[in-house]
Amino acid sequence: MKSSLILGLIILGIASCKNLDLTENYLKNNIQHHKVGAYSTVKYRLYSRNIGAKSNVKVEILGYKYEDTKGLLIGAVNKINLKTQYQNIVVLSNKKVIELTVKECELIIAKKDEINKKFNAIKTKKNENKTIDYTVNNQFVIGYSLNSINSNIIIDLWIKGEKYTVDETYFYSILNQFILY
Repeated sequence: MKSSLILGLIILGIASCKNLDLTENYLKNNIQHHKVGAYSTVKYRLYSRNIGAKSNVKVEILGYKYEDTKGLLIGAVNKINLKTQYQNIVVLSNKKVIELTVKECELIIAKKDEINKKFNAIKTKKNENKTIDYTVNNQFVIGYSLNSINSNIIIDLWIKGEKYTVDETYFYSILNQFILY
């Protein structure tokens, strides 16, 4: 039974590790159109392949231009490291990719100061945490949190209902680079 479980995890790990480029795979399979005997061209720029603040989280951000559309893809996945008697296996779970329009990215940047102001206005008591969320669309929410224990402000990207913590400064820097792309 135990060896069957390990074998299953090895197969799952191999299958999961095949698709490490979440955003590029999404671009090729969901945005770019392919027709038999025809050419299809897309331009893209990978801004980050791993901005997750936690070591078990991978967050990718890719900007693209295809036909008359410009968009930003944010992909995220949890990495689970499994150790067997013979090897270490990385299994990827909860793969999520969302697409943002230029207008949505501009709005996120424009709302940053307002979100920070509202966040700072929230008063908390001892041992109480606070959060404020800004809903970009039905698949993407940006959350600011303050942990009462260590007083660190963090930014969470809620992608299709899953939370991925990232560095705020770096995230907004990428959004600004994308707007200029």
